Amino acid sequence: MTEKNKAIKILNKLEQSERDDGEIIHLTANESVMSPLANRWQSSILNTRYALGSAEGRNGKKFNLFKKNFISKNINGFDELKTLAENACQKLFYCESSEFRTLSGLHGMISIIGSLTSPGDLIVTLPSQYVGHFTTVSLLKRMGRKNILLPYSSDKFELDLDGLKKIAKNNKIKMVYLDTMHYFYPYPLLKIKEILPDSILVYDGSHILGLIAGGQFQNPIAEGADILLGNAHKTFCGPQKGLIMYKNKKLAKESMSIIENEFVSSSHTGSSISLFITILEMLKFGDQYARQTVKNSQALAAALAKEGLNVLSYPKIKPLTHQVLLVAHHQEEGIKLINAGISVNFFSLFGAQIIRLGTQQVTRLGMKEEEMNLIAQLIKKILKQNKINQAKKEIKNLRKKFQQVQYCFHEQLD
Repeated sequence: MTEKNKAIKILNKLEQSERDDGEIIHLTANESVMSPLANRWQSSILNTRYALGSAEGRNGKKFNLFKKNFISKNINGFDELKTLAENACQKLFYCESSEFRTLSGLHGMISIIGSLTSPGDLIVTLPSQYVGHFTTVSLLKRMGRKNILLPYSSDKFELDLDGLKKIAKNNKIKMVYLDTMHYFYPYPLLKIKEILPDSILVYDGSHILGLIAGGQFQNPIAEGADILLGNAHKTFCGPQKGLIMYKNKKLAKESMSIIENEFVSSSHTGSSISLFITILEMLKFGDQYARQTVKNSQALAAALAKEGLNVLSYPKIKPLTHQVLLVAHHQEEGIKLINAGISVNFFSLFGAQIIRLGTQQVTRLGMKEEEMNLIAQLIKKILKQNKINQAKKEIKNLRKKFQQVQYCFHEQLD
């Protein structure tokens, strides 16, 4: 077989995967779906062009002077849309400045740590065996930063503030970085700031950015955080991009000038336009979408428990975000769900095997509490009754009813 034929065969597989996607119920908590209007810019010719400028902003003329001696053609309309997105972020997140050039949540993390701390500085983060991100500790080590893990109560599912006070007493902490993957309660941000008034408090809201925008979870900057950052493709329902919000312009200027000179070249123009549109969609529709997302996760948790499935700490702790954590016996259960057409994540947490579910994508496709009950019944058929083939047909039939993205602009900015 020639290389060309091999490539064609592989592309055929990818096209089939694209078709299959419309028959799958996506309950992965780390993915969502963009609106058609936002998505169209991913394949635009503008996605091959640079949209350059400085941290202070562009002049809106035909040509932009970048880094004193570099001339670049301006993209007409880009700056205006960016300004609308900046204004929207001020309303959604109570920030004074926002940074849209980072390419992902992890790139945002690297950019913030790199721009506001120095090698040898101490950064405290969350333990990955509980709620912290799996990359943070090794990333800090590679960047030459010191690290202490925040004390966390696995029984109460919350930070141990007394333990934090002890760490603060004996160490000079430059930054507190809340790198959360799983949310049980809002963080006591004001209390953290009281303990560490001179430390930069960073809240990574990658998983719940859309819920923050929709007013359904704590608003970190309003409650004491200096920086809110995250990726845009989970509950925020945007492209795979990063965004950073700063409490004040002084901190933003210090950080953004370094990010521009050391951490970003191309900000991926098409994805940036998609992000700006998604931000404007969140300003208009975010409250309705976020409210229904949380309603759906609570309905799904209740329905799963009713079907005899073990939801982590339910009903003691009811879902406050899009996430529902289902206790499993072994990895094969997650594989069964995926093979039947329900996409999920599987990992270990708090010493248990967990199937993590998220309601953000099914919500954006229009599903509500009634569908959560049906999904719980389907999960029971797969995991407890082993009726895989029957469930697979029912999953396809249910998914076919929900193909259009909701809570968004459609053909144009309404």
